[in-house]
Amino acid sequence: MYSISCSFAFIAVGVLTSAFVCGAYAQQSGLPINAAASVNGTIITNDMVEQGIKVAISQGQKDSPELRKAVIQKFIEVLLLAQQAEKDGLANSERASTQLLMIRQNYLADLELSIYMAKNPVTDADVEAQYKNEIASLGPQGMINEYKVSDIAVASEADAQAALARIKKGSHLIR
Repeated sequence: MYSISCSFAFIAVGVLTSAFVCGAYAQQSGLPINAAASVNGTIITNDMVEQGIKVAISQGQKDSPELRKAVIQKFIEVLLLAQQAEKDGLANSERASTQLLMIRQNYLADLELSIYMAKNPVTDADVEAQYKNEIASLGPQGMINEYKVSDIAVASEADAQAALARIKKGSHLIR
């Protein structure tokens, strides 16, 4: 677990990646039970770290102590930058308000959809039934037109004439 105390006027991500800058220090005790780290009094929970680990694993990384440290470090960097943005008044800007609203709406929509899909999984039978409904909605067979479209690209007019002659004879163009 980490506890970070740091005040500064300017944050650069490159500087943050070096081991806790501006007199920040790692501390093993004094954090709430579900806290992985604390940055200027703001808690990074173990749940947040676990979500970060899941994302990293889904991207092909292996769970390891080094990965966990990297995830915590990334959360610390993001939190420090967010705190500085708050201090700079960026959180109150129209741009930030709009973006935060859009992020919230998208997240809630994704959450609702994932919960709905978990409760109502789509089966192969459901897909087949929907497919049959779509086909039936197209009307009588005469209303459905199938097209087989293909292009043959050749280097010259002579090559095009030769290909056309082979097609008319019924031979395949692939050699």
